[in-house]
Amino acid sequence: MLLGAELMARDDLDLNLGNFFETCLSVAGVAVRRSLGRDEYHLAVRLPAGSRVAATGRTHICQVDTVQAGLGPLKAPPARPATLPVADLLVCLHLRTNTCLDQAQLRQTLILRLIGDAVSLPREFTLPSRQVRVETLAPGRFLVQLTRVLQELA
Repeated sequence: MLLGAELMARDDLDLNLGNFFETCLSVAGVAVRRSLGRDEYHLAVRLPAGSRVAATGRTHICQVDTVQAGLGPLKAPPARPATLPVADLLVCLHLRTNTCLDQAQLRQTLILRLIGDAVSLPREFTLPSRQVRVETLAPGRFLVQLTRVLQELA
């Protein structure tokens, strides 16, 4: 199964110089090869609601405000889906950020979009939700359990 994760702005989102998002998928506690994603914002920008903020499988460094440059709305590039070696074990998205430090902020700020080769993808979820459990490991560090969602997709 191919799987990628994207974090979308729930509402208009103001990001500041130094904001970052680091994402990675894991299966049974082992990082999935080529799933690491890092998004860094090297300027203050406003992302419109529904914009992609971060994603797995690639690196994106935002240094130009595309709106001010006349290039259209700013959004991070799409996720590059990674191959899950075994999808029926514990599948998680690891998230580290300095933008959302607790689950309340996470829920108010971001929406999770899963993409991949399953027929029912893409799908979006609030964090946390009935299907997606979120565990706070430390301020700005979250473990998002995706196993239930993937079982429903099978």
